[in-house]
Amino acid sequence: MRPLELLHATCRKAVKPMVLLLAKTNITPNQITVLNFLFFIPLSVFFFSKGDYISSLIGLVLLCLYGFVDFIDGMLARLKSMSSRAGAWLDSTLDTITCSFVLISITIGLLNASERLSFFGIYNFGISDIAVVIVGILAFFAQLFCTLFMNGLENSVRLWSNAYKIEEVYRSQNSVPIHERVLKSVLLPFSWSWLIFGYTVLIAIGVLLNLTFLTLVIVAITHNIRVALLGYTSFRVNQGIDDPMIIRVARSLLNQSKI
Repeated sequence: MRPLELLHATCRKAVKPMVLLLAKTNITPNQITVLNFLFFIPLSVFFFSKGDYISSLIGLVLLCLYGFVDFIDGMLARLKSMSSRAGAWLDSTLDTITCSFVLISITIGLLNASERLSFFGIYNFGISDIAVVIVGILAFFAQLFCTLFMNGLENSVRLWSNAYKIEEVYRSQNSVPIHERVLKSVLLPFSWSWLIFGYTVLIAIGVLLNLTFLTLVIVAITHNIRVALLGYTSFRVNQGIDDPMIIRVARSLLNQSKI
């Protein structure tokens, strides 16, 4: 089992007792989605924006708790047969807002921090306010456009909804060209690419090592690469020109679900 799948399976197993308990109440999945966002994200943003190491750690814990609770609404919706496009849209929208708020708050925290880039406390690199703002803006807009393009592909071919099935198709085939595997790994980060394109993982590593600015730089670079490939794929899908393999697989899975 790949790292991301193992993490998801562990989280689902951990929240299952709570989901079974909530299933006996009148609480809806959408209510959990909204309450989860309103409780954890403002607190996480507040602590990230303070900029010191301890506050950033607290902000990270709150962000992880938000992600943990985020498993509950989807599992509850499936258990109570309350899954809907509106619920999926709400969850996706709040996750996008969360990403944006966290990146903005980390940028503000760096502006408030006394040490912006420290090599294990031995040597401090001087980073200007302008550099922090530019990197923060690049990371923010890259994340925003990633979501925009991914939502477009989701609406047209259900790319993210069928992500695990697409992964299984790729694993079952040995003759997939390397460029197609790389494209799939960037568009749908699961195995090794999850450590590079998963912004939460990068933020967690950066906060723990007290290298938040370096993390923000990496997020800005990797997510702009992902934006370029998502934009390229979206263009080809909309033009109907020689779809990449990942889109052909997604279309095939979508057509099978309609039969």
